[in-house]
Amino acid sequence: SDSVLTPMITATKFVTDQIEKAVEIDVIGLVFSTGWASSATPGTLWSSDASDPLGDIETGVNTVALAIGREPNVGVIGRGLWRYLKNHPDVVDRLKYGQTAGNPAKVSLDGVASLAGLEKLLVTSAVRDTGNEGQAASMSYIGGLHMWLGYVASGPALAEPSSGYTFSLFDRRINKYRDDPAHTYIVECQQSWDTAITASDAGYLIKSAA
Repeated sequence: SDSVLTPMITATKFVTDQIEKAVEIDVIGLVFSTGWASSATPGTLWSSDASDPLGDIETGVNTVALAIGREPNVGVIGRGLWRYLKNHPDVVDRLKYGQTAGNPAKVSLDGVASLAGLEKLLVTSAVRDTGNEGQAASMSYIGGLHMWLGYVASGPALAEPSSGYTFSLFDRRINKYRDDPAHTYIVECQQSWDTAITASDAGYLIKSAA
């Protein structure tokens, strides 16, 4: 049978997940916002094999490098757009060497990050329901069809540009207590944060790319 602790563990995981998703929504909302100094929508969308996603990415990298004297080191791409980028013939062609009949070319995040000269490429895979309560579900990726390139400092620094920060008043807290009138236990998660663009020219947005 399940341990008597299972309901508390499940509740703790649930409230923690809700907080983490709220933070992610805030961060992605900022990353894919209109607050960056430079952005563009590709002339030919990446859903077309005739597009040039690597060229569009290089334009963004070069724009940031010219603006702040540092190459972008982090990329963030929405899951809805990643499916087009990883299957684009130009990307597959650059990464296909070494494949065999039993081991076909695999396009990984690390591989695409290397092509773009990035240290890290992240995919936002979280989804949310934007439908009205009581209506049919309307699920969508929170990252949409966008890609962001930017320089992120390795740590907080006044003398080094960084595209943005997440500020926190206190670390995440998990509280568990008994509500005697309701004859139940309460599990809650608390976290205080704020997100801000601190160097708008240290980021470049490729928006609505498919």
